[in-house]
Amino acid sequence: MDNIITISINDKNYPKSLKASANPPKELYAIGDVSLLNQPAIAIIGTRRPSIYGAKQAEKFAYELAKSGFVIVSGMARGIDSVAHKGALTANGKTIAVLGCGVDICYPPEHSQLKSLIEKNGLVISPFPLGTAPLPGQFPSRNSIVSGISKGVLVIECAEKSGTFSTVAAAKKQNVPVWTIPTNLDNISGKGNIILIKKGVNIATSPKDIFDILGMKTSKESIQLPSDICQLTSDFHPSQPITIETLMSKWNLNIAETNNKLLELELEGKIKSLPNKTYILA
Repeated sequence: MDNIITISINDKNYPKSLKASANPPKELYAIGDVSLLNQPAIAIIGTRRPSIYGAKQAEKFAYELAKSGFVIVSGMARGIDSVAHKGALTANGKTIAVLGCGVDICYPPEHSQLKSLIEKNGLVISPFPLGTAPLPGQFPSRNSIVSGISKGVLVIECAEKSGTFSTVAAAKKQNVPVWTIPTNLDNISGKGNIILIKKGVNIATSPKDIFDILGMKTSKESIQLPSDICQLTSDFHPSQPITIETLMSKWNLNIAETNNKLLELELEGKIKSLPNKTYILA
């Protein structure tokens, strides 16, 4: 694949924070914008089987943190990871997916569209050579990179026994702060949150809690997720393509705003893009 970049540990694009950690990988394989590796990033991670509440919070935090200028890092797994990537992309922000397999492999396979969008609007990386299958023993290495390239790790939801704890352990070794969010005591998907809170992990109820620990200030008000998806999809037809120029006129938006809405709808699986830059209802 011509679009794959190999980044050695001595390359200027190799993430400085990861290089300073214990046993960093000697090479990273990448598709996308490698400059993101040295930009301020927050990892958002959690269970593959989130509650409705957990998925909503993952999207909300990812969207608001991306709007505030952070790159959102996650592992492109089912559940919280994929929602975090989508939240960042919906905000027209940047996101990094760290894989536990080769970057030429899509795992899980149903995330092929998401992987493609991240490659175009962010970065996909892996410490494993091309063709490496996603085996369980490789994910701890993936997890240490997730935390190692981030200024902090936010755990949205995790079960009592979860691979999320591997990332938390790596973050602690790397002196990377960890947050988790409050959860319902009856929420099985969030039993691990309670364990983390008991162990003294920081609690985040909004991005401000993250900014405070990092010693950062933001003048931006809380940013709300778009809520007009149903209204927007009424302009699409399942068999009659519509152009972006027509949509700009219908929505009374500029090109950047229209592209942002189209990306949001595509991530939600509401529309499909066609090769000639037209769109139909999915």
